[in-house]
Amino acid sequence: MKNTGIWIDTREAVIVHLESEGEIRIVHVLSDAERKPKVEGEKSKRTKRGGIGFDYESSQKNKFKEELKRYYARVIEALSGVDSLYIIGPAEAKVDLEKQLKKNPELKSKILTVEPCDSLSESKIIERIRLFFESREKNKKTRK
Repeated sequence: MKNTGIWIDTREAVIVHLESEGEIRIVHVLSDAERKPKVEGEKSKRTKRGGIGFDYESSQKNKFKEELKRYYARVIEALSGVDSLYIIGPAEAKVDLEKQLKKNPELKSKILTVEPCDSLSESKIIERIRLFFESREKNKKTRK
Protein backbone atom coordinates (compact mmCIF):
# COMPACT_ATOMS: atom_id res chain seq x y z
CA MET A 1 0.00 0.00 0.00
CA LYS A 2 1.29 3.43 -0.94
CA ASN A 3 -0.11 6.18 1.26
CA THR A 4 0.77 9.65 0.03
CA GLY A 5 0.49 13.05 1.63
CA ILE A 6 0.92 16.38 -0.10
CA TRP A 7 1.68 19.75 1.43
CA ILE A 8 1.06 22.34 -1.28
CA ASP A 9 1.01 26.06 -1.88
CA THR A 10 1.41 28.04 -5.11
CA ARG A 11 5.22 27.92 -4.92
CA GLU A 12 6.01 24.32 -3.97
CA ALA A 13 4.51 20.92 -3.36
CA VAL A 14 6.11 18.46 -0.94
CA ILE A 15 4.90 14.97 -1.77
CA VAL A 16 5.54 12.33 0.87
CA HIS A 17 5.14 8.71 -0.22
CA LEU A 18 4.90 6.29 2.70
CA GLU A 19 5.93 2.95 1.22
CA SER A 20 4.57 -0.30 2.64
CA GLU A 21 8.01 -1.29 3.98
CA GLY A 22 8.13 1.81 6.19
CA GLU A 23 10.32 3.63 3.71
CA ILE A 24 9.62 7.33 3.08
CA ARG A 25 10.19 8.88 -0.33
CA ILE A 26 9.93 12.65 -0.76
CA VAL A 27 9.37 14.49 -4.03
CA HIS A 28 9.52 18.28 -4.37
CA VAL A 29 7.67 19.93 -7.24
CA LEU A 30 8.45 23.61 -7.70
CA SER A 31 6.13 26.08 -9.36
CA ASP A 32 7.11 28.64 -11.96
CA ALA A 33 3.98 30.65 -11.19
CA GLU A 34 4.59 34.22 -10.09
CA ARG A 35 1.62 36.17 -8.84
CA LYS A 36 2.99 39.60 -9.78
CA PRO A 37 6.10 39.37 -11.98
CA LYS A 38 7.90 42.64 -12.67
CA VAL A 39 7.50 43.71 -16.26
CA GLU A 40 10.29 45.93 -17.57
CA GLY A 41 8.99 49.43 -18.20
CA GLU A 42 5.81 48.90 -16.17
CA LYS A 43 4.76 52.12 -14.50
CA SER A 44 1.06 51.56 -13.99
CA LYS A 45 -1.47 48.75 -14.23
CA ARG A 46 -2.56 49.98 -17.65
CA THR A 47 -0.24 51.27 -20.31
CA LYS A 48 -0.64 52.29 -23.93
CA ARG A 49 1.24 50.27 -26.49
CA GLY A 50 1.01 51.65 -29.98
CA GLY A 51 -2.31 53.38 -29.40
CA ILE A 52 -3.95 50.26 -27.92
CA GLY A 53 -4.58 50.01 -24.20
CA PHE A 54 -2.75 47.03 -22.63
CA ASP A 55 -3.88 45.70 -19.26
CA TYR A 56 -0.82 44.33 -17.42
CA GLU A 57 -2.89 43.15 -14.45
CA SER A 58 -5.23 41.04 -16.59
CA SER A 59 -2.31 39.63 -18.55
CA GLN A 60 -0.48 38.72 -15.33
CA LYS A 61 -3.55 36.99 -13.86
CA ASN A 62 -4.00 34.91 -17.01
CA LYS A 63 -0.33 33.98 -17.11
CA PHE A 64 -0.43 33.04 -13.40
CA LYS A 65 -3.48 30.79 -13.96
CA GLU A 66 -1.80 29.02 -16.88
CA GLU A 67 1.42 28.48 -14.92
CA LEU A 68 -0.61 27.05 -12.01
CA LYS A 69 -2.36 24.60 -14.36
CA ARG A 70 1.02 23.34 -15.58
CA TYR A 71 2.26 23.14 -11.97
CA TYR A 72 -0.76 21.08 -10.84
CA ALA A 73 -0.28 18.80 -13.86
CA ARG A 74 3.35 18.15 -12.75
CA VAL A 75 2.17 17.43 -9.20
CA ILE A 76 -0.46 14.99 -10.48
CA GLU A 77 2.21 13.29 -12.62
CA ALA A 78 4.21 12.61 -9.45
CA LEU A 79 1.21 10.79 -7.93
CA SER A 80 1.19 7.73 -10.17
CA GLY A 81 0.68 4.49 -8.30
CA VAL A 82 -0.71 5.97 -5.07
CA ASP A 83 -3.41 4.18 -3.09
CA SER A 84 -4.62 7.06 -0.93
CA LEU A 85 -4.06 10.83 -0.75
CA TYR A 86 -4.00 13.25 2.16
CA ILE A 87 -3.74 16.90 1.05
CA ILE A 88 -2.74 19.78 3.31
CA GLY A 89 -1.59 23.33 2.81
CA PRO A 90 -2.33 27.01 3.35
CA ALA A 91 -4.68 29.09 1.19
CA GLU A 92 -6.39 27.84 -1.96
CA ALA A 93 -3.72 25.71 -3.66
CA LYS A 94 -4.89 22.56 -1.86
CA VAL A 95 -8.49 23.15 -3.02
CA ASP A 96 -7.37 23.88 -6.59
CA LEU A 97 -5.32 20.68 -6.61
CA GLU A 98 -8.30 18.72 -5.30
CA LYS A 99 -10.43 20.09 -8.17
CA GLN A 100 -7.79 19.00 -10.69
CA LEU A 101 -7.53 15.55 -9.09
CA LYS A 102 -11.31 15.10 -9.24
CA LYS A 103 -11.09 15.47 -13.02
CA ASN A 104 -8.92 12.35 -13.07
CA PRO A 105 -11.13 9.26 -12.55
CA GLU A 106 -8.18 7.18 -11.33
CA LEU A 107 -7.16 9.63 -8.59
CA LYS A 108 -10.58 11.05 -7.68
CA SER A 109 -11.50 8.12 -5.42
CA LYS A 110 -8.12 8.13 -3.68
CA ILE A 111 -8.54 11.52 -1.97
CA LEU A 112 -9.13 10.90 1.74
CA THR A 113 -9.01 14.38 3.28
CA VAL A 114 -8.11 17.96 2.39
CA GLU A 115 -7.18 20.08 5.40
CA PRO A 116 -5.78 23.55 6.05
CA CYS A 117 -2.23 23.66 7.34
CA ASP A 118 0.25 26.49 7.84
CA SER A 119 3.75 26.47 6.43
CA LEU A 120 5.81 23.70 8.02
CA SER A 121 9.35 22.44 7.81
CA GLU A 122 9.87 19.29 5.77
CA SER A 123 10.29 17.16 8.89
CA LYS A 124 7.01 18.51 10.36
CA ILE A 125 5.22 17.80 7.06
CA ILE A 126 6.47 14.21 7.11
CA GLU A 127 5.47 13.81 10.76
CA ARG A 128 1.96 15.18 10.20
CA ILE A 129 1.37 12.93 7.18
CA ARG A 130 2.76 9.86 8.94
CA LEU A 131 0.58 10.50 12.01
CA PHE A 132 -2.51 10.97 9.84
CA PHE A 133 -2.07 7.56 8.20
CA GLU A 134 -1.08 5.87 11.50
CA SER A 135 -4.22 7.13 13.23
CA ARG A 136 -6.30 6.01 10.26
CA GLU A 137 -4.84 2.50 10.50
CA LYS A 138 -5.41 2.46 14.26
CA ASN A 139 -9.07 3.45 13.75
CA LYS A 140 -9.54 0.68 11.18
CA LYS A 141 -8.18 -1.92 13.62
CA THR A 142 -10.37 -0.77 16.52
CA ARG A 143 -13.51 -0.92 14.34
CA LYS A 144 -12.94 -4.58 13.51
